[in-house]
Amino acid sequence: MRGVAARLAAACLFALACAAGAQEAPPILIVDRERVLRDSVPARTLAESEREARIALGEELEALRRALETEEAEIAALRDEGDKAAFEARVRAFDIRVREARRDSQAKGEALQARFIGARRDLAASLEPVLQSVLKDTGATLILDARTVLAARQGADVTDEVIRRFDAAPPIPPPPAQPAEE
Repeated sequence: MRGVAARLAAACLFALACAAGAQEAPPILIVDRERVLRDSVPARTLAESEREARIALGEELEALRRALETEEAEIAALRDEGDKAAFEARVRAFDIRVREARRDSQAKGEALQARFIGARRDLAASLEPVLQSVLKDTGATLILDARTVLAARQGADVTDEVIRRFDAAPPIPPPPAQPAEE
């Protein structure tokens, strides 16, 4: 009986020591990284920059489309007039311009997309020092992404604080207006 009582007492002491140690352990924090990269000032600034660049490209492409349609109408009007060989040469030249315009338009769209993919990657990388400062200032051992957390105590989510600090961090340079020439 004494052995059982001694083992039970040891187990209770061990459980109490573990519980005391767990209370002293630094917290695990939660951040909704997706929300930070969507709702913070740097993220909204980047999104607005991307929107403006897409609008500008769309306007440029629309102007090109209208110019090509006008030229096509002019060529069509010449179909029954004059030299057939000259008409066919103009049609071929127009066809080449249309294909070049399509290639250029596609390349500009891809370059714009690549530029902003890189900018979003830079934005996410610039969040790291903010997360490290939150870890240091709170004494936490770990920050988990909110998407991986099933349940947590109130106060563990520090997303609002991370957004506040990210907003106060030095501004992130915008992506260049045009991609660097290779």
